[in-house]
Amino acid sequence: MNVPELRIDGFPVLIVDGEHDERRSPGDGLALADQLGRLGADVTHRVLPAGHLVSDADRAVIREWLRCNGF
Repeated sequence: MNVPELRIDGFPVLIVDGEHDERRSPGDGLALADQLGRLGADVTHRVLPAGHLVSDADRAVIREWLRCNGF
């Protein structure tokens, strides 16, 4: 069976990594960003000096990304 490649051209994606995230391996977010980018997504990847929990810095990044992407 020939399965067509999934394309998500232009689909906006935000990935926010915590530099000190104890629940993820270093590089997981970057690997996901690269994979989604190869599928055509418009990926924004940010690494913050934080752990796994959502912080005020995360909220600020999210607000700005939503504003810039017209949400």
